[in-house]
Amino acid sequence: MANKAKVTESKADRFTRLAVPRTQKAIKSLDLVQNLAGPSYECTDVQKAQIKTALRNKLQEVFDALDGVKEAAGVFAFDSDNGEAVEE
Repeated sequence: MANKAKVTESKADRFTRLAVPRTQKAIKSLDLVQNLAGPSYECTDVQKAQIKTALRNKLQEVFDALDGVKEAAGVFAFDSDNGEAVEE
């Protein structure tokens, strides 16, 4: 069995390789959330507001991270007890 030489990938090359598919995946996920606004689904104004707030907050975290400010994020879920969104 031949030894394979390790190919060293620069941080810039790794960024370029990963950025496009990850961004495309994020956009596809947002498209799927957008589909929830269609006639096949029903939700409350409170649920819509919670989703918009969660997405807005996460996008701001992404923008901050790209600008060099990084904070930990929670996971979105509806709180069925009082109708408010929670981060886990």
